[in-house]
Amino acid sequence: MKAGLFKVMSLVLVFCIMLSQVANAATDTLKESLTSYQLPVRDLNGNVIGTQNTTLRLELSKEKNVETVTMFDETTYNFFKDEDVYKKVYKNGSRVTKLEKQANGEFFINGSKVNLTINETKASGASPRAVDSGGKEWLTYYTNFSDNPDLYECLGYPSANNFLDYGTGTKLDRFVKPIAPYTMYKLNDFKMYANSVANARSNINTASVTLTAAIGTLVLTWETVIGAMVGTGGAAVAAYQIYVASQDGKDAMASAYNVLKGWQPGVNT
Repeated sequence: MKAGLFKVMSLVLVFCIMLSQVANAATDTLKESLTSYQLPVRDLNGNVIGTQNTTLRLELSKEKNVETVTMFDETTYNFFKDEDVYKKVYKNGSRVTKLEKQANGEFFINGSKVNLTINETKASGASPRAVDSGGKEWLTYYTNFSDNPDLYECLGYPSANNFLDYGTGTKLDRFVKPIAPYTMYKLNDFKMYANSVANARSNINTASVTLTAAIGTLVLTWETVIGAMVGTGGAAVAAYQIYVASQDGKDAMASAYNVLKGWQPGVNT
């Protein structure tokens, strides 16, 4: 009952923010904003190795009772050293995301309807560390063993829920003791993908704190995140950061899962 009440309160607050932004607008293009933000990039040991730098432009418009926010972002990565090692996973690029809110309350992202029938709620979790481990064990994860440090267990799911709280699909679990150079190469790939998943989860957590503070809600749902993206203020930026981190985390999970599919049950050498 309380969770439902919090959900209603959060949505009311989001819509109030949206209404305040579109009030008194005389043209189709209602508002535009430009912002930049920087996030840390961490290596396999959790050390900061560089920065992710994003410039985000938001354009909010309304036509025939359809509110549209178009998000243009340019992202570059700066590494303190060994840039060639990381650029396979962390790539400079740009993207355009178009979010539409229909008069009936339905949302579409890049033409695809957003499924809000499952009321996902932000959760939290902790990842235990081993001798050499990384990622998140409920998403994409690797660890070696203190009595056999050359033997690694690598596991992962093909995807996850939007907040990266749990993996979805068929879990794969493989053991790797890299002897051949190619096996070591693929293990390092898996480690970097797992680390990218962990970074995405961390970015979701950070942006979630910002968003909940901005809209004054106690329970953050995916519906709240999508609703907050229909705007150009701080709440919209935080919501977009959550959305992008979710997509990036899922992409890294899929890449890691493809590595797992290339290994066989038993010990891969």
